[in-house]
Amino acid sequence: MIANPVLFARKHIDISKYDFFDVLTIVATFVWWFAAAFDPIGLFGGIRYVALITVYIVLSLKIVFKRYRFRLAKGYLALFVLFVVFIPLYGIVVGFIRGGMGGRFIDTSYIAAGILFAGSLIYFDDKIDLEVFLKIAIFVLRLLSALIMLCLLTVLMGWSRAWIYQLVSHGLMLFRQRHYGSVTLPYLYVITSPMLIFLLSYDTWRLCDKPSLRRILILLITAAALFLSGTRAHIITSIIGVLFVALWHRYRRPSIMYFFAFLIAVLLVFIAFESSVVMDMFSAKDNSNSIKIAYLNSYAKILSDPITAIFGQGFNAHVWSQELNAIVGNGSASRTELTYIEFARVFGLVGLCVVL
Repeated sequence: MIANPVLFARKHIDISKYDFFDVLTIVATFVWWFAAAFDPIGLFGGIRYVALITVYIVLSLKIVFKRYRFRLAKGYLALFVLFVVFIPLYGIVVGFIRGGMGGRFIDTSYIAAGILFAGSLIYFDDKIDLEVFLKIAIFVLRLLSALIMLCLLTVLMGWSRAWIYQLVSHGLMLFRQRHYGSVTLPYLYVITSPMLIFLLSYDTWRLCDKPSLRRILILLITAAALFLSGTRAHIITSIIGVLFVALWHRYRRPSIMYFFAFLIAVLLVFIAFESSVVMDMFSAKDNSNSIKIAYLNSYAKILSDPITAIFGQGFNAHVWSQELNAIVGNGSASRTELTYIEFARVFGLVGLCVVL
């Protein structure tokens, strides 16, 4: 059974009942979420690093002065060990054994993820209602949605785009158009826009709980923001994500069967009337698709090595693996965007078995 997150976000937050450390926790959590949405790579004023330091300082103060003890559920504890201990340590050890970890160490994303996950300990506070943290997350995601819609409004109204180009120059977003058949779509891709999938699910669930015109409009804005972010996955999710959550709200597990049946029917109708759009979106000739397809041959060579297939390559393998180095641009990056294949390459069958 899936817990209903909306139940945690219906009451107003009464901050007067919290002490100094609780208020610090709330402020730190807001900064944490704001940085996650608007400065995920630390290039926009260093908000990411301020948030990280703030969260760990607050955690340390609570442990020292309040003698705070974490009461962790078994499921969370298992994930904590996986992301904070196993994945970083395994990647470093295998990387050292396979290639000696030579060259400039830039393969830090999994280690950074472990550090960020450890910060989630701040949510485990008996005095602070879970609804407080949920409200913070929803508010920040609303700001993210509003940012994308403001980009669209700027384009439609012919306003100065200087502020958009500032965001682009700081690595926060991409700003251009994409063409599929006879259709031209805006590509207002904020690099943290995948977080909007959570907001889309939340808004859909609220609408199903209590339908109203206001909630319909809010859901449409969220779906539009996700759609405008421009990737194929986001365009599709902005539509079918609403359908899936609505079906799950009504039918629970049987909704999976209904969802796929409806999805196939819609896809067949769409292909019949707009086949050029669908064909272009998934065509091997599309620049983005052709690059990803070209990666597959290199990954096949990498994973054909039995040692790599079993144990993976570990971190920083682009330094010593010629096949990987060719994929990522001769050291300009450490991995590609093919997340699941990348995980298999880094951690091998052993890592996959541990995660599963």
